[in-house]
Amino acid sequence: MLLNLSRVESLRIEDMMRRSFAELDSARQKPEWEEAIKDVKQKLNKLEALNCLICTTDLDAYYRLCSRLCDLEKSMMVMLQTSQEFHRRLTPGRVVLTDTSLFRSALAVVLEHRVAESSPICTLLLLASAQQAKGLDEKSLIVDQATVTPYNSSCDVYMPEGVCSHVIVKLPIKCITGITHAVLKVDIKEILADHRRRNTPPYRDDPPNVSTSRCTQELLRLVETNLSGVELFDAEELKMKRVEYLEQSQEKKRLISLAPNYSCIKCPSFKQHFDFARRKASLNDRLVELKFQLSVESLLLLPEYHQRMKVLKRLGYLKESGVMEMKGRVACEMGSHELIITELLFESAFSELEPPEVAAVLSCMVFQQSNCSEPNLTEGLKKGRDNVLRIAAKIVAVEQECGLNTSVEEYQAELKFGLAEVVYQWALGT
Repeated sequence: MLLNLSRVESLRIEDMMRRSFAELDSARQKPEWEEAIKDVKQKLNKLEALNCLICTTDLDAYYRLCSRLCDLEKSMMVMLQTSQEFHRRLTPGRVVLTDTSLFRSALAVVLEHRVAESSPICTLLLLASAQQAKGLDEKSLIVDQATVTPYNSSCDVYMPEGVCSHVIVKLPIKCITGITHAVLKVDIKEILADHRRRNTPPYRDDPPNVSTSRCTQELLRLVETNLSGVELFDAEELKMKRVEYLEQSQEKKRLISLAPNYSCIKCPSFKQHFDFARRKASLNDRLVELKFQLSVESLLLLPEYHQRMKVLKRLGYLKESGVMEMKGRVACEMGSHELIITELLFESAFSELEPPEVAAVLSCMVFQQSNCSEPNLTEGLKKGRDNVLRIAAKIVAVEQECGLNTSVEEYQAELKFGLAEVVYQWALGT
């Protein structure tokens, strides 16, 4: 089909793919995407230009650096969290570093760690002010990891203001950004039992038991002695040896070394200006995404189309420029199994066969019945059959090299020689 479409100069194959059943959902959403593009462009036009002599020089470049750093940290953390050693270290009493919307760079004590679920969850005890501890919603703590934040060179640990209290929450494993060497000797069962008890209406206003208070005090002392940062297990200690992780770690170090060189971070209104850059970048990213959905590159069948075009060029049916060769024009005249028949013709595979034998061998292209008796083939028919199977294997090998997921066995199974003996006798007139 690709070869026949390639002959029509006024027709683009990509346009034919747009009309295919596979692109039905995209066709339905096209008006919505077009409307969304107009809306995003309007929002971009409404954004006032940044009027700051300091930030206009390199704020956009600094935002891209922070965006890449956030991507690297997220990717590296995902790789760490998939390692067995990472989960093995999350024992009850272990102090970990967490990152949530309310508690940034906060130390927490692991009370419970469940890895059997599809999304591992940890029950953690975190320090919080008395006001924060009231009516805290666990879901509101989870950080949107798609949000780009400015790079923070300091490693300051979170310390609640005012009267120190605690919260016990269940958070996904992605909220844990590091594991410390510290392990608190506390009664985990007593703490969890007390937490469950104080979550029931009659006991909501009761003070925490001795075990919970002791755990909170020990964690507070640990925070007070490590306000400028805490030592974490490194990749080597967590037995992370993946090449991707090490490469990303090197890139992260390089970007961090460049961060202090940007002048925009010295701006008194840096936080507001960075928020502006984030909104602008978010709109631009959305615009790029919408334009991609409307472009040829988003077609579901496009990768397979490029792979099949590569196969045709490798086999000599098309030139690199897409112009059709002689083999391509011959293949266009075939009704089915175009590549096999054309390859057989150009390799002169029929030159040593008699006309009845040629007809018998080619019957494999149309015969479809699978459960039939084994035909009694002559030497000439056996040679013809072997040539067909060899060509089929050759075509599949090229397809596999070009990225197509095809199998020699499945391809050859479509060629059924059960009718070959009958056709041969018929062609002989017997």
